[in-house]
Amino acid sequence: MTPNPLPKSPLRRALRAAATALLAGPVVVAGLGATPAGAATTGVDAAAYGARANDAVDDTKALTAALAAAATKGGALTLGPGTYRVNGTLEVPGAVTSITMAPTTVLRQQGDPKRGTLSKKGSLGAAQYGITAGAVRGSSTVKLSTAAGLKVGSWLFLGSSDAFADHKPMQPGHLRRVVAVSGTSVTLDTPLNRTMRTSPRAYVANLAAPLTVTGGAIEHATPTRNYYPLVTLDLVQSPVLAGVELRNGGASGVRVGSTVGGSFDVRIHDLLDDESGKRYGSGRHYGYGIEAVGAARDLRITGQVHTVRHAFTTNAAYQPVDSRIRGMGDPESFKVSLDVRGTTSTGLDTHEPGWAISFAGSTVTDPGRYRAAGSTNGKEGGGGVFIRSRGTVVDGVTITGAYDEGLTVARPAPGAVAWTLAEAPVVRNVRIVGGKGTRAVALHQPATLGAGLVVDSAQQVGVQVNSTAKGAVLSGATIGLRGVKGAIGVHGASYASLNGVSYVGVARPTFG
Repeated sequence: MTPNPLPKSPLRRALRAAATALLAGPVVVAGLGATPAGAATTGVDAAAYGARANDAVDDTKALTAALAAAATKGGALTLGPGTYRVNGTLEVPGAVTSITMAPTTVLRQQGDPKRGTLSKKGSLGAAQYGITAGAVRGSSTVKLSTAAGLKVGSWLFLGSSDAFADHKPMQPGHLRRVVAVSGTSVTLDTPLNRTMRTSPRAYVANLAAPLTVTGGAIEHATPTRNYYPLVTLDLVQSPVLAGVELRNGGASGVRVGSTVGGSFDVRIHDLLDDESGKRYGSGRHYGYGIEAVGAARDLRITGQVHTVRHAFTTNAAYQPVDSRIRGMGDPESFKVSLDVRGTTSTGLDTHEPGWAISFAGSTVTDPGRYRAAGSTNGKEGGGGVFIRSRGTVVDGVTITGAYDEGLTVARPAPGAVAWTLAEAPVVRNVRIVGGKGTRAVALHQPATLGAGLVVDSAQQVGVQVNSTAKGAVLSGATIGLRGVKGAIGVHGASYASLNGVSYVGVARPTFG
């Protein structure tokens, strides 16, 4: 028998509203950048502090005042629809944890501030802790000159003055949480990725509270006059960009440095690149979509990126929030799943710094646009995925129409320590279609090309294995090179271990 329904009463309406809220509410996963439980859904309205979304006057002061008010009134700021003119950086106070923009809200930058249009940052403690033992790769415990002031849950930035690539100022740098303190011994939440020999030291990292930015667009009014990122996040806990559009800039869409956790779901496009090749000259605009720098870690990135230089790249900390950690860091444990189109250079790129970067479920279409426009000496190739960092994983990626190689494992940077096999990239379930270069895959260092690699193209060589890549593994791949006279499936086969590789339309399955 069906039970009698609740009578139509205020109690019934309240119960129904509560159930609806529970079903519709956000799913919160700790540490992954989800909306924090209890986060405010309404907050300070920027219009109440003089912001006028009409693109007629500079709203920097009004928006700064609104942010200051939000810091004292629950931490949430709301921007209504329209275009807000900004001529400076909107520095987000630590206590502000959410900025909600309407779908048609635009923050339009007029100036060129070094920290971009929107910025949030933490800080480093003044004290320097010398590392006296344990500063070796794989170690989870270090001994310090003193552990005074440290406690379980503290965050440390650990770095040194070792140069691991001689053409850029790159030194080791790790952001680690303290999980135990015993005397002067400190146990870290994750092992170190690099050995630190020259003046190893540590600083307390005072991470800024999480910031969630939702909706709207951020752009520059004159990209040719813009040399700094649109959004800068340094030493922030679990930042979130949800449904944000970043466009019309002359540098990075987002520069994320030495942050922990978080997620980006973004649309980034039309960032000027005039550094790459003759097509654009030798300017200072570099147009990275998302630039991971310093010791940033554990960030998840999804969305669409097009008409930029690289959709994603790692880099050294050239302009950190604190000069003491300039050049230090290995961005690590990023999970990147992007729809990438029409990049001027490589679609997905990692520079020498970087550890355990995962490109999973991405698509890269028509990378290398400037090469197609006639340049032959760009600073970097017009390929799909370019790997220069250790421990990179490429899984479930489709690369279509690359002007150069679909996938390249690059030569070691000058002065860099050669990779071990354990650090070598892993490539699986990757499809390379319709490339325009000579080779679909080029290996200059060892890599494991696992099952599911499919080459379906009209290139001359399926996989090029150079002598510097000795020990490479190629297993379970299908290499199809249709309509190319004398096509070679695997060139340099003597340097690799081949297992279960099949060939379609290939004159010479292997050579050399």
